[in-house]
Amino acid sequence: MLKGYCLPLSPQGKASLIDELPWHYGSDSIFVKFRSDEEAIRERLPEPLTPAPEPIGYAYVTEIVSVGDKNRDMVYTNPAGTLYMEGGVVLECRYKDEPAIFVTAMWVNQDWSMMRGWFQGLPKKIARIYLTKLHPLNPALKPFGVGTGLTGIVERLGDRVLKATIKIKKQGTLQDVPKLGTSYNIRHFPNLQPGERPSVNELVKLDLANQKVANIWVGDATLSFGESENEELTRLQPRKVEGGCYFSMGYTIMGSKIVHKY
Repeated sequence: MLKGYCLPLSPQGKASLIDELPWHYGSDSIFVKFRSDEEAIRERLPEPLTPAPEPIGYAYVTEIVSVGDKNRDMVYTNPAGTLYMEGGVVLECRYKDEPAIFVTAMWVNQDWSMMRGWFQGLPKKIARIYLTKLHPLNPALKPFGVGTGLTGIVERLGDRVLKATIKIKKQGTLQDVPKLGTSYNIRHFPNLQPGERPSVNELVKLDLANQKVANIWVGDATLSFGESENEELTRLQPRKVEGGCYFSMGYTIMGSKIVHKY
């Protein structure tokens, strides 16, 4: 019998692209809050999600270290399987009148992270992702703090699809961290018979635990979405950028709960 959590299956099960839940994460991120066109947000929300009172979204770029619960030592023995970059765009919305977010775009630079995302309903694609990296002993760089500039860039199929910048103005508090609420995503797997309904098509609620936030800084920000034949972001182009923040976060993804079937 072939074994494994997911494809590819193998005699011992070691070849699976990802290991089983739960998955643990630590991230350093820049988030930019923006206002967009109300109709542009509305058309991206699947039922039964409804728009939030205000047309608010967040774009982010982050550096992440992640391990599966059964392979925690991989961070020491094989860091290539634990480090990745991610970018995304999330929209504020409502689920049964409760605050929520919907992830409308997401990119990563590792195939195992992309597969995790698809299993959870996160719309991940492979991309080139960059985030300013500072070092306190680099003699050409000033210490991190007020005045520091940070930039995150996502490039997909040769196109720059997202660029976000922050200029640090002051240290922040938990009140400055985006109140993202509960994340709802679409798990969608097509039917291999042409013309048939998708094999899986459901709205799921992400189950998070062990959330911690630290090292919070806030500042002025810029944000732009680029044209691409393989993206649909430009209708979300910010009408107003309301600022940004940089922070570190830890959390565990326990799984997802099905809340609606299409």
